[in-house]
Amino acid sequence: MRLAMNGTDQVTLFEPAKDMIKPAVASGYDACAYKGNWSPDYTNITFGICAYFMRQQAGIRLPEDDWTGVTDREARKKLQNRLNQRAHRLRRKDNTRSRKALNQQTKPQYNSSQILGESLVDVQEGKDGFAICSSSPKNSEMLRRRIEAAAYKSYLEGAPKLEHLISLSRLNVHRAIKDNIIAIGMTPSWMIDDNSISIFNLQVPGFTEDSIPLSLRPTVIQRQIPHHPWLDFFPFPRMRDNLILAGDSFDDTQLCRDMTAFWDNKSVGTVLLVWGQPWDPENWEMINDTDYAFQGWMGLDKDSIGNLKWQTYEPKPWEETDVDIKVTHCGICGSDLHTLRSGWGATMYPCVVGHEIVGIAVRVGSEVKHIKVGDRVGVGAQSDSCRNRTGKCKDCTLGRENLCNKKGRCDTYNSVFLNGGKSYGGYADYNRTPGAFVVRIPDGLSSSAAAPMLCGGITTYAPLKNNGCGPNKSVAIIGVGGLGHFGILWAKALGAARVVGISRKESKRADVLKLGADDYIATEDEEDWALKHAGSFDLIVSTVSSPTMPLREYIGLLDSNGTLVQVGAPEDKLPDILAFDLIMKGRSLSGSLIGPPAQIEEMLQLAVEKNVQPWIQERPMSEANQAVMDMENGLARYRYTLVNEKHT
Repeated sequence: MRLAMNGTDQVTLFEPAKDMIKPAVASGYDACAYKGNWSPDYTNITFGICAYFMRQQAGIRLPEDDWTGVTDREARKKLQNRLNQRAHRLRRKDNTRSRKALNQQTKPQYNSSQILGESLVDVQEGKDGFAICSSSPKNSEMLRRRIEAAAYKSYLEGAPKLEHLISLSRLNVHRAIKDNIIAIGMTPSWMIDDNSISIFNLQVPGFTEDSIPLSLRPTVIQRQIPHHPWLDFFPFPRMRDNLILAGDSFDDTQLCRDMTAFWDNKSVGTVLLVWGQPWDPENWEMINDTDYAFQGWMGLDKDSIGNLKWQTYEPKPWEETDVDIKVTHCGICGSDLHTLRSGWGATMYPCVVGHEIVGIAVRVGSEVKHIKVGDRVGVGAQSDSCRNRTGKCKDCTLGRENLCNKKGRCDTYNSVFLNGGKSYGGYADYNRTPGAFVVRIPDGLSSSAAAPMLCGGITTYAPLKNNGCGPNKSVAIIGVGGLGHFGILWAKALGAARVVGISRKESKRADVLKLGADDYIATEDEEDWALKHAGSFDLIVSTVSSPTMPLREYIGLLDSNGTLVQVGAPEDKLPDILAFDLIMKGRSLSGSLIGPPAQIEEMLQLAVEKNVQPWIQERPMSEANQAVMDMENGLARYRYTLVNEKHT
């Protein structure tokens, strides 16, 4: 692969360049494809420089990474991904030691962002200044030259920076647009005028299409429909036709910004690169401008529990409403087990489970206002709702996004986003989620504790809070496991007058009392428990997911006008009850599903204020298979949190 920088402009090289270029020219050395025009003293030269000779690739690009002749898009993508991951690993090492290993001589510092900042203030637009569109600086041509010169200087003086290679790659798009416009027979100034008409719609004396590269020659539509010349530089005839036919129905400013994303770092995600001659369509490529890969523990079939495979996956297509998260922690939820074995219905394999995600925001879309890069954030069991995008939604309008059931609702895994992308969970290195369902984790709350709160916590907090748990309320929590232990903690934090844990065996009594409960009922070890405690509770939350639970007896524990909220979800039907179980005492039986983002944030803040401490056992992400099997076997006390060793 050669980073082509050939063009019509001459670049003034600094003095050290002469000593390097002279022997290369004299010997006919073409490994880096030096070509172009140079003055007798080698001061001014137009040439290409290959990655092989760029010292910022030392330790990153190996002999087997030679891209020469590789044109297949998938092959190039794999090579680029491998280099990205290798560069990421190297950057994690000690910066001083890494730089010393690369080069022992003194290295002056050059920073592209500083160059840009200075240029925007100090550099005047040159006579040949070329502004692609309103989203690029007016002096963009001068900025491009200045960045190139700084890159050459840092390279030749032994202080190369990887960001220079990235910057020059993006600037090649700027050059490609200009070169194609000139190849067609127009000038850069023609592009700048908003009222310009394509040369193909004008009668220009002496103009001929014979010298235009085949891929840039006009189509019938280009000749027939007047349009702005900026649509002519794409070497893709069908794309040009589609853009012209679209007229005003697409945002040309946004398209321009996407094309020249170099000038708008907040919008940079997937970027356009031009690898060679700009009129050759094979040289235009879209790549993901990140140095991280989406990889995770993949469930491939209904026998995946304990047999997850670490694989790469494709996240949802990026939107400016999204956030990319470097996963540091992820809780293991019972829902993960149900989904892996297709217990709640057919799972869309392959599937990465995990919807109790905590990590660091590493990429934030321009439309996300409450999160910034570097924030510690979390994602629960729901990653999107319709948000009124597919019609008026009462639940989304009223802040009950968790109850939305319209097109656009998406669970954090085993679901499909509105843009067609598949959702993948947090047993992974990275996660992509719409920002509307990404919450900030408050200071004072550890990531290991926060993770299981994002599903297990909110699943029990919401029904307690929504049903008036507080002073003068007698509350029971049925099932003392991952969910139930959270229920006891929240009931106490919300100030319930009396909190009782209910489970089958007497062996859990000590744990329940340590969690803060006032009493405990062991349904298999205590005789006549249903009769003894009948009518004792104003509110009961049942976390049990067994289809054989004694539901009628549980209802009988309610006082008049009491409510039992079922949050456990059996893979089979609930037990039968009689209507009179509810009617005679005005009792209610209801359900509850997680909670909206605003309520999750409220819960996390309460956890900080009341010092809520869930019982968490940390497990390495690398041992997810064993941790999932232990969860399946009921060994967790009372919640497992996977810790990503690579990111902590």
